[in-house]
Amino acid sequence: MIAVAVTEDKQVEMKCSMADLVTETDQMVEKMIISTLKEHFPTHCFIGEESVAAGEKCVLTDAPTWVIDPVDGTNNFVHTFPFVAVSIALMINKQAEIGIVYNPLLKEMYSARKGQGAFCNGKKLKCSSVKDLGQALVATEFGSQRDPEILDKKFRNMRSIIEKAHG
Repeated sequence: MIAVAVTEDKQVEMKCSMADLVTETDQMVEKMIISTLKEHFPTHCFIGEESVAAGEKCVLTDAPTWVIDPVDGTNNFVHTFPFVAVSIALMINKQAEIGIVYNPLLKEMYSARKGQGAFCNGKKLKCSSVKDLGQALVATEFGSQRDPEILDKKFRNMRSIIEKAHG
């Protein structure tokens, strides 16, 4: 659905700021994921980013709860930039047990299960052995918040990291 829709014209709406966007694809993917998971896990709870943005009340309890961002990187999706993913976590007792991040444009599936490591397309991932920030590559994005005070704080924090990072 996402891989097809990324090249099509999109109806784009703002949520909280000009950088916090939602598309019809976000909403359709979320509905499809929740519907499919409910078939297999009818007693579980669901928290979807678009449902919450639309005003649905969300409370994380100890019950098994699926947390879903149907198009993680909607801004990238709108601009046809291929860093877009479906992000899903299963929380039990308010703890993340399973995480899945799938980029349908690059066909990369990241998965992790508590205590069992993380994988990309089934291949076990290794943590970097770099311990010094001066030898580390740091990548980030600033999110959709555009409040000047929050942005200033983010810029200050990033500056303190970038000054010390290798790249």
